[in-house]
Amino acid sequence: MGYHNDNPSRVQNGPVAPIPITFETAREHKKALVVITGFLKQTFRIVRSRYGDMSFGTGALCDGTYKINLIISNFAESDIALGENITVTGEITEEGGLTMITCWDMTCIERNNNVDNMPLAQLSKATKIPKRRAE
Repeated sequence: MGYHNDNPSRVQNGPVAPIPITFETAREHKKALVVITGFLKQTFRIVRSRYGDMSFGTGALCDGTYKINLIISNFAESDIALGENITVTGEITEEGGLTMITCWDMTCIERNNNVDNMPLAQLSKATKIPKRRAE
């Protein structure tokens, strides 16, 4: 089962259900389509390519202890605030030992308005990177 080239949430024969994960289990699902809920630790921002022909967005998600970086391929500006509770659907990737979730676009990020924001003091404590379990 392979991903369609331009949208990892679809395979050639139709949609794929994302695997619900936690911050602790994120690295066990490399290259899988996943869904995770947490708090926005780093405000979304646009990163322009040095070649000028493409750009993407970055951000970070946390649970108060762990943090995972987010990459949004087809980024559009967002007003999601620091500390807001969000659910992210994307593909787990790893680069240089960092675990990331790569999203197709901002529709892969949903606000959870029924959950209080995480206080900034608690957000700042979320610095651990999910580790691989010993095999």
